[in-house]
Amino acid sequence: MSNNSMLYRGVMRGFYIKIVSVLILSSMASRGIAAEHCTGGPNHYPYNKHQTPTQEKVQSADSSKRVYFYSLPKAECKTITFVINNEKLLKYRDENGFSYVNYINKNSELIDGWVKKENIIPDSDSVNGLSYTDFKWNTPEGQISLLGKATPELNAWIKEKGFNVPEPGSHGFIKGFETWVLLIQGVSVSISQTNSIIEKRTGFNDSFISEISFFDNKFKTVRGISVGDAWDKVVSTYGNKSRLDKLSQCRYYQYFDMRLNFCLDSKNNIQSISFNDYPVEPKQ
Repeated sequence: MSNNSMLYRGVMRGFYIKIVSVLILSSMASRGIAAEHCTGGPNHYPYNKHQTPTQEKVQSADSSKRVYFYSLPKAECKTITFVINNEKLLKYRDENGFSYVNYINKNSELIDGWVKKENIIPDSDSVNGLSYTDFKWNTPEGQISLLGKATPELNAWIKEKGFNVPEPGSHGFIKGFETWVLLIQGVSVSISQTNSIIEKRTGFNDSFISEISFFDNKFKTVRGISVGDAWDKVVSTYGNKSRLDKLSQCRYYQYFDMRLNFCLDSKNNIQSISFNDYPVEPKQ
């Protein structure tokens, strides 16, 4: 082989290596820019003035029946996570043709993100016999809905009704959330420090209403159940899909990451009723 031929092949090999290196670096840079561009911060989740979620289900016309999650409401922020047709979701906000939703997978883990709005439709079917309406409660003044909402919503309700609110009666940690408990007009209201899920839902990074409890028959659930009622009445009203909480020994009905709880006395009558919402952040 001539010296000129060897020199030519050496030059071409060096040129090829440089081209490949440039392409690799360019690809890595593009992925880095995309990753940074698709990482959400507080600016992507402004305060949500409509914090009551709506139940939706997946309805894709795509032949794969898959609907993919996006880390932000942008076409370039598609992830590998997906749900399939008829899966149930809770929608908290819309933006740019996308909806921010929460989903509970088969391992009872909460998955959150954005899906294309065109791929979900309203869903009126119950989940374990419940809908979000079951987390309201009846008062003489009407129905109240506060569970899972940011504390400004609670403050607005207190101001509207002219209630006097005492200092928190207790403070501690519940399911990993730092929590304070207030007694408002006979209702025990727990306020907890937010996590990333609550902040995305509400657009508020301070505190939220994590639990609401009743200990007398002054208040009723929206289906008419109150403290003192027999457990049989609960089952005939809500169905037989309740579970037993091994720690508290109370019965509960699960709705996504929310629970409707009934604690019973030795005669199987209701001692207390509570709603709670302590969403666990997705595993990274």
